[in-house]
Amino acid sequence: MPANEDDLMTVGELARRVGVTVRTIQYYDQKGLLHPSSKSEQNQRLYSRDDEERLYRILTLKYLGFSLAQIKEAEALDDRQELSGALEHRMHELERESVEVLRNISTVNSLREHLAASEHVRWSDFAQAISDMQNREDVLW
Repeated sequence: MPANEDDLMTVGELARRVGVTVRTIQYYDQKGLLHPSSKSEQNQRLYSRDDEERLYRILTLKYLGFSLAQIKEAEALDDRQELSGALEHRMHELERESVEVLRNISTVNSLREHLAASEHVRWSDFAQAISDMQNREDVLW
């Protein structure tokens, strides 16, 4: 059933509702990800609630690390399965990144201790300490 023109919104209204810029919506249109449901008599692009939901999908998948090409390819996939896989992938990325951050914190703390215990800065000592810390598996435990 086609949307009633009263139920449609302009690109500006859609942008305000979703919290993005008009330019963002235009960009997704250019990339073939989001198209207006219809046009007004003044040739204004009009978007439906389904279009709004599609935009939320694009933004969510973008946040989860999908490229625009991947988002376009995944249009035919089951939403639950797609989102579940994307969430799982993002969780693994965040876990990997958090391990790296914790390792870096440990390394910086070690360097601070090294600096406090030494009278002179010997850059070679600091470089060696960084290398040693980065190569330790037990740094986080």
